[in-house]
Amino acid sequence: MTTGFFAGVIATCFNAPFDVVKSRFQQQRIDDVDRHKSTLATLSRIYKHEGINGCYRGIQPKILRMGIGGAVSMT
Repeated sequence: MTTGFFAGVIATCFNAPFDVVKSRFQQQRIDDVDRHKSTLATLSRIYKHEGINGCYRGIQPKILRMGIGGAVSMT
């Protein structure tokens, strides 16, 4: 059970920046002049303007959800 929890936490830590990028893509409008064009360009822009904390925005609830989900699925 503990192994599953930590596996979920580690997976979330690797996946979180890409979830932030996905959210930015979903929030943009079609007519937006400052559009996000690619995943890596958006990730770079977030890191440059907001730092590492911007890449891991909203990670706490996801760690709990995925950690518990990993623990339950490993039992």
